[in-house]
Amino acid sequence: LTLGGGTVTLENDLLLYPQGIIYGPGRINFGNKRIQITAQQYNAHTPITWQASDGTLVLDGQVVLSAPWTFEGNCKIDASKGKLILATGGAIIAASGSSLTLQNMRIDGVKDQNIRCADNTAAITMVATDLVFTGDAGFHQGSMKFVANNTWSGPYEFTYDSARTSTVDANAQWRVGGDISLLMGRNPINGAEPLVVVDNTSIIRLGNCSFTSLPTGMRLTKGHVIFDKEIFWESQSTSTTSGIVVGSGLPADDFTIDFTPGSLLRFNAGHFTYNNSIPTLFRSSSTSAQFVRGLGSQ
Repeated sequence: LTLGGGTVTLENDLLLYPQGIIYGPGRINFGNKRIQITAQQYNAHTPITWQASDGTLVLDGQVVLSAPWTFEGNCKIDASKGKLILATGGAIIAASGSSLTLQNMRIDGVKDQNIRCADNTAAITMVATDLVFTGDAGFHQGSMKFVANNTWSGPYEFTYDSARTSTVDANAQWRVGGDISLLMGRNPINGAEPLVVVDNTSIIRLGNCSFTSLPTGMRLTKGHVIFDKEIFWESQSTSTTSGIVVGSGLPADDFTIDFTPGSLLRFNAGHFTYNNSIPTLFRSSSTSAQFVRGLGSQ
């Protein structure tokens, strides 16, 4: 199917057999329909705009994307049988006012801003999706939401400084490892927290990675962090108000910190404030876990 700069509007679901692929540039309006691409190797090298209202794009094979795909409206990509590789020039973009869900996906080649929101009115939800970073990356507009179990890995930096807050949903886990370095803090313009965890079933699991709070600081409430293996943790703060704070003093906002057996948390620099309503939520079930403070930490 060659769009040739035009627009295709679907009135029914579209199933493309293994020889069937879509070439842009152009636009596909698929409403609440389902597009299933079954090609085992799809080299997507032309830009396409996908517009939907609860529509789903299913990728059953390996897609190598070397041009931008822009998603308008309420769209979902499902790749439970496939894999997406972001090559040079490839990008996944949630358009202004749009909501994009990435479900059951493995995405390789994440770097720069090749997964992004066009502005602060857009949002990306990750459901059981794994990201593999191949370069430093940033998320500067819009928001993300983590549903189910999601994993990020790769020895690069990821900086989050959007004016919108991202969320770890109830009964969800955001697992961060593979030597990735996370940097996040309150937005310096509107003061929005970078991350909200819904309740104690919302888990951030950090292992073999580093986590840095930016100079604006951040507060974590209601949820649960698990430190696993070796973690480097620091705050670029100049005072307790711009450091890392857990809890608010209210029981409803208590934030749980757990150490797995053999884990090692190195708090290298900056300020950390424990402000839970009870003293027992900084905990380990094993004597082999360690918390080591650096000379610059407070």
